Amino acid sequence: NRYVAHVYLRDDHLGAILFSEQKYNFNAAHLVLNKVLYDFSHEVPKANWPIIKEYEAKFDDLKKILLDFQVKKT
Repeated sequence: NRYVAHVYLRDDHLGAILFSEQKYNFNAAHLVLNKVLYDFSHEVPKANWPIIKEYEAKFDDLKKILLDFQVKKT
């Protein structure tokens, strides 16, 4: 399988990367990235972004967001 990296960087310097299979819809990937960044920016104070370590970030909605956008294999 080949994979694609979808990258989204906002004007406020908050960014995310999503790795998916090539067949995953481009628009859906960027909807996921937009939703993750939007929710993260409302849950984690902006003052913490430059200093927070990835394992310290408390962002409980991430798993739910990813499950909501996951393509179910049949």
